Amino acid sequence: PVRYIVQKAINALLAMKPVWLMQPITVSQFLPRIRELFDLVVIDEASQMLPQHAVPSVLRGKQLIVVGDDQQMPPSNLFNTVLDESDDDEGDNEIESESILDLAAARGGGTVSLLWHYRSRHDSLINFSNQKFYDNRLQVITSPVINRHNMGVRLVQIEQPSYDEGLNITEAQRVILEAKNCMREKPESSLAIVAMNIKQADYIRMEFNRLKDKDEIVQKYVDKWETEQSKLSAFLITNLERVQGDERDIVIISTVYGPTKATPGVMAQRFPLINQLNGHRRLNVLFTRARDQVIVVSSMKPGMIMENPQDHRGKNILREYIAYAE
Repeated sequence: PVRYIVQKAINALLAMKPVWLMQPITVSQFLPRIRELFDLVVIDEASQMLPQHAVPSVLRGKQLIVVGDDQQMPPSNLFNTVLDESDDDEGDNEIESESILDLAAARGGGTVSLLWHYRSRHDSLINFSNQKFYDNRLQVITSPVINRHNMGVRLVQIEQPSYDEGLNITEAQRVILEAKNCMREKPESSLAIVAMNIKQADYIRMEFNRLKDKDEIVQKYVDKWETEQSKLSAFLITNLERVQGDERDIVIISTVYGPTKATPGVMAQRFPLINQLNGHRRLNVLFTRARDQVIVVSSMKPGMIMENPQDHRGKNILREYIAYAE
């Protein structure tokens, strides 16, 4: 067994490979129970890690560095439970618990804030989050060439939405059209599509799988970005809960929710994942994934999202971002 080999040969393994990259669960599975086994333990994406998952790693280090952003994804039970991933159940993943990042900030030593924002090449891609989440502290290294047509934030308004039980087909079709336009006009730019829920993401993915077999533009683009050299920037279709850690040149956002055909101009005020305690942090992650351009495809107008003192912050952030894009 791997654990037995590691236990017997730990000194030789550390001499050969002094840097180990592991997930929290594999630390307990494969490493011997030896305190201060490593000189330094670095925990990345710490805002998502519960303290109990971090303890096995912390105990095996002489020093600890905890890296994360308390305005990004909170801990989730998404990977600990098997869920019926419908629109109704997608709001069940939140855990009201502190992360190892919260714990380290409260009880640890010195804290250093990184103020350079490297990803956005256009100010408008980070200005909203900089104001709403970071008190305008972030300094943006902008691109020396600003192409207003191909950079920044753009809103595509859907006037005849077809939202029904977590799926908005009219909006999805427009997302696909926008993506195809990007593939044709900007094949050198990487691309991601992010939907607010799993059902919409699955539908868009199904349509693109179908298109890839018969549309030369889609086929050529997807194949180009799935080569070994560009695999980390491959064409991506995902949902809000899974987008942290990803970045692309262009991000197309499908906000999904909106009026139904039966109630034009009026929409339900239920927003799974967004209208939760940490829903605003999920949106902050989503709004900062793009390097060059964000295209927001939305069936909602800002005024359709009603203010309610009992709502969490995410709902207001969504309304303000759609207005910002507009």
